[in-house]
Amino acid sequence: MRVDLRALRNEFFTFSPGLFTKYSFGDFLLGLPQQSFFAVTCPQINAGATQYGVYGQDSWQVNSHLTVNFGLRWELLPPFTEAIGDLASFDPQINSVLIPNKFLQTVANNPDLQNQYTGFLESFNACSLPGRNMSLQCSNVKTASQAGVTQGLRQLYLRNLDPRISVAYRPFKNSKTVIRAGFGIFTMTTLGPMSWNNAGNPTSDLITNVNSISNGTPQFQFPQTAPATSSITYGGGSLEEANDPNWRDPQSAQWNLTVERQVNPNTIARVSYVGMASYRLPYTIDLNQIPASTTPYAVAPGAFVDPRAPYQNWLLLMTSVSEGNASYQAMKAEVQHKFSHGLSFQGSYTWAKNISDAQGSDAPVTFASEEPYAVEIANRFDLRHDRGNVVGTPRQRLLVTGIYQLPFKTARSSFLKAVVEGWNVSTITTIQTGQWLTPTISPVYDQSNTDMIVRSGGGAVARPDCVGNPIPSNQTPQNFFNINAFVPTPAGAGRFGNCGLGTLQGPGMIDVDAGIAKQLQITERLRLRFEASFTNVLNHTNYAPPATNVSNPSTFGVLESALPQGSGGNRTGQLALRLDF
Repeated sequence: MRVDLRALRNEFFTFSPGLFTKYSFGDFLLGLPQQSFFAVTCPQINAGATQYGVYGQDSWQVNSHLTVNFGLRWELLPPFTEAIGDLASFDPQINSVLIPNKFLQTVANNPDLQNQYTGFLESFNACSLPGRNMSLQCSNVKTASQAGVTQGLRQLYLRNLDPRISVAYRPFKNSKTVIRAGFGIFTMTTLGPMSWNNAGNPTSDLITNVNSISNGTPQFQFPQTAPATSSITYGGGSLEEANDPNWRDPQSAQWNLTVERQVNPNTIARVSYVGMASYRLPYTIDLNQIPASTTPYAVAPGAFVDPRAPYQNWLLLMTSVSEGNASYQAMKAEVQHKFSHGLSFQGSYTWAKNISDAQGSDAPVTFASEEPYAVEIANRFDLRHDRGNVVGTPRQRLLVTGIYQLPFKTARSSFLKAVVEGWNVSTITTIQTGQWLTPTISPVYDQSNTDMIVRSGGGAVARPDCVGNPIPSNQTPQNFFNINAFVPTPAGAGRFGNCGLGTLQGPGMIDVDAGIAKQLQITERLRLRFEASFTNVLNHTNYAPPATNVSNPSTFGVLESALPQGSGGNRTGQLALRLDF
């Protein structure tokens, strides 16, 4: 088997309004990017980990009315390791890049990887480089053994103890009413981000070039994609991204209380309270960020960052830490009717409030688990800046599913019976409030003096100031949000915009999916089934969330498109004829 260890080279560019012209597209037409990112990517990664869990439980029938279940689970979630040791992380306490022990042996036997590793060392001015820049701060390189961590470059956390307990209580002498309650702690594995964060770092080289104009001349302009230089640049690289060496696995404490009542032999009703508190959730910070202040961010000639940044030899030092929290509270009412008299249905209504400061972004558009990795938050010194409504949890949601056999009967010929009888209709109906959105603004208007333009390349997002009611008096699809409720942070404020995360509520959704079907018994073993199914049978227009960047007034708060088909989008239908034998 031949293993291809060659790397790929990638470059991409960002354009921001207000940097050179008033429009991003104007900068693009002039060939003036705000930043260029150059990356030599690593070979194919072969990472893996074996995780373990031990669980014990018991059940205690206290009396005829009360049953108690209890258990304890222990999780062991070792960090990922890589086949050739192609991992690198960063320990800020000792200002050192961490690599697995076997990696040095790997590069010693492969000249191509040795060249890529040398480029990585040059990108942060490694202290071990013979020709490093002696006037610039350097960072050490330590093996996992030297740093006292596992070969996965972080600690192995041993205290993931997850107790669980539940009770079921019948307050009366019959079984028609039951009260149930439960509490448990659950350890959550972070398989995706924790496997690829460190992967390939020592055989990758990431350089960020920030453009500017001096005496009317830009540092670079297309077709030139970086400042002209003929010598090796030591330092100024970025790390995307490290994992905190003291990482602790996320956990969630969950509890519920349910009262259930059998209304009649075929109908059950229940009301539930559900809660969940999650802690040690992951998010990404830039270890080289400085606190917001009224002092402008300034980079001296020959330097890469402001003198106040703790690591002068790095640009961005992105690191995943486990310090986030989330709180979910919900009340849920349900009715379930078993099939009788040709009808079966289940309906539920949920009122929920989900708040988190670890959604993976300063302006999330999906659940955190779906956010791309290496997306840093804007203000690592105040996590409450990113505490708000979770984007994908609607405040109210009604869901109804059901099947009804049409009561058409005929006493006439068998042919008429075959045509008229045996039809049933079904539905899945969803009515819910809109998802939570966050107003944003171009990083050129940021007044935190934390080099937001550069850090926006790492995913940090600037937000404006909120000064009014975001809901216009006459809300229309063309004016769903009031842009006058948002303004840039005043010049010289020395802070981030005060608009909160998840403070805007997008358009709701009404989606009635329906179908009609009939089964014809041809012979004892031969059946013919006809189905017609439709999504959004009412063809109700469910708008996709609007753009929320106040720097683009032509698109801000404008409902421009419908949701995708099958997810509340325009009506679709299909006919099917199936023969079963």
